[in-house]
Amino acid sequence: MAKWIFDVLFTGVVSFVAYVILIAIERKQIANLVIMVAVMMALLVTMQDLTPVIEKWSARIDSLQNTAENISNITGNKSWTMPMKGEITQNFKSKDHHGLDIAGVVGMPVEATRKGQVTRVEWNDIYGNMIVIDHGNGLESLYGHLSGSSVKVGWPVIAGTKIGLCGNTGNSFGSHLHFEIRKNGTCIDPMYYLK
Repeated sequence: MAKWIFDVLFTGVVSFVAYVILIAIERKQIANLVIMVAVMMALLVTMQDLTPVIEKWSARIDSLQNTAENISNITGNKSWTMPMKGEITQNFKSKDHHGLDIAGVVGMPVEATRKGQVTRVEWNDIYGNMIVIDHGNGLESLYGHLSGSSVKVGWPVIAGTKIGLCGNTGNSFGSHLHFEIRKNGTCIDPMYYLK
């Protein structure tokens, strides 16, 4: 900091002396040029001396943003929409049930809960007709027991996009939607994310 103050003061004093001399001998255009050069030199010195400080604070801000994002990914942020209207008939239980079951009538629309890209539309012996959407940052949503789908692999979706229809396919004992959220492949409680 002391070096920065010295450099700025030195540049200022030298420029001021040159300006006064040029004004005294009636060279106003050159005097104005000296002032412009002095200001540019002072800015250059300031930028050079403050660059490490700026980089340090930029790194701290990036670290804080990453920490906030990690906390949000762990604890959820209640910004995802419900995939289907209906009563939750079974909640998440980490070992016994990996998602939510939402009661519905066969053919009820099922919607994407958040922006993402469809990565799987397929049959599964447990989930029946299922859709998986990648939401980035290691987050995926799975929609199971569907009677039909209205999206294809690779399609982008936003929250509220109709992606399929409620059904009773796979290992199912009545019409409902099985909904999961996975973080880096591990099932987590969807209620942390749903509004």
